[in-house]
Amino acid sequence: MQLNGTRLSIGALIAAAAMVAMTSIAADTAKLETQKEKLSYGIGVDVAKNLKRLSVDVDPDIIARAIHDVMGEKQLLLSDDDIRRIMTAHQTDLRQRQAKLLKAASEERQREATAFLESNKAKEGVVALPSGLQYKILNAGTGPKPGETNLVELRWRGTFVNGTEFDSSEKLGKPSIQKIAATMPGWREALRMMPAGSKWQLFLPPALAVGSRPPPRDPGASAVLIYELELVGIR
Repeated sequence: MQLNGTRLSIGALIAAAAMVAMTSIAADTAKLETQKEKLSYGIGVDVAKNLKRLSVDVDPDIIARAIHDVMGEKQLLLSDDDIRRIMTAHQTDLRQRQAKLLKAASEERQREATAFLESNKAKEGVVALPSGLQYKILNAGTGPKPGETNLVELRWRGTFVNGTEFDSSEKLGKPSIQKIAATMPGWREALRMMPAGSKWQLFLPPALAVGSRPPPRDPGASAVLIYELELVGIR
């Protein structure tokens, strides 16, 4: 079962009650004997974790009451129209709260990026360019430099400033062939300066990392990305 960050359906809330209802059935034995019980508990845990992650303030007892009323075909305490209005208001509030959290997190990462780059440019061997790109030559190649329209053979490894790897060409088993004009701005700028055979360490501010591939839950959109980029050859 999937819940995204902007929508929490009535069905999801009802499903969350499965865990509460299951507790009343198996609280004493703490055993799940049948596939139905296991599925019910699994659904409850999955949805409850999402409710907790989204900081949704709910009353488990009321959720249990709702699921029993629906399953027992009893008179509901709220009309369908009331429920729709409540859920619409809740979803709007949830989107607004998440937008504020994302904005605050992005601004914090921007501050961290600025501080990192300011400190990094003073390190030995690091060259800082007006665009914001910073690089360090790990291996100086002796071949020709590529042009904007060239195809290039590349190897790379991408990490966050804490050293966590988010991307690597190693899994390809061979150099990746790419057109310079189609790469992210930071790569494009660096590659035009790199002789074939070079390996550089690139420090990309957020604006130069557009098109990078950090995992969705990682802060790539607002963080400094560090690449070890090797220009294997030019075609």
